[in-house]
Amino acid sequence: MTKFIRHAAALVALAMIVSPVAGKTQTPDPGLRGPWHYLSVACVDTTVYRVEPRLAARGQRTFTKAEFKNEGVEVTFNSYLGMGAAFPGMRAMVTHYEFEDGDGLMTEERPGDKVQLCFLDGPTPNATCNPDRDPRGREYRVFDYKRHASYDGWNEEHGCGGV
Repeated sequence: MTKFIRHAAALVALAMIVSPVAGKTQTPDPGLRGPWHYLSVACVDTTVYRVEPRLAARGQRTFTKAEFKNEGVEVTFNSYLGMGAAFPGMRAMVTHYEFEDGDGLMTEERPGDKVQLCFLDGPTPNATCNPDRDPRGREYRVFDYKRHASYDGWNEEHGCGGV
């Protein structure tokens, strides 16, 4: 019976780590070094599609260091991870305001750079958020293979429902 209790306690502890708590999923620390190989976190190897300041004008193709520093940065990937069937063709991205941890690494990214993209969390449906109609509120962790460093963040400045 003692062996059964130990196994049951271990299963309960594991369930507490990976189960939703108050609408959020507990995930490993995004600061862990190296690519991830967790079975419970969806990760794909992909490449960078585009890097631009967060507030870039539509069609703008060249950017200054000052724009990245003052506006933040947005990195878009050649992956649709986390977007689901509700948003076919919408690429995964990470967006940072200015002066956030990881901005420097994000600014150094170039189209074609190989990265590991991991989907950490998505929005929880509620009165103001329908995650099938609002693509915002997806959280990602990115590991850059060339620079051996990672960053994380949300795909938009605001969460699902505008918050």
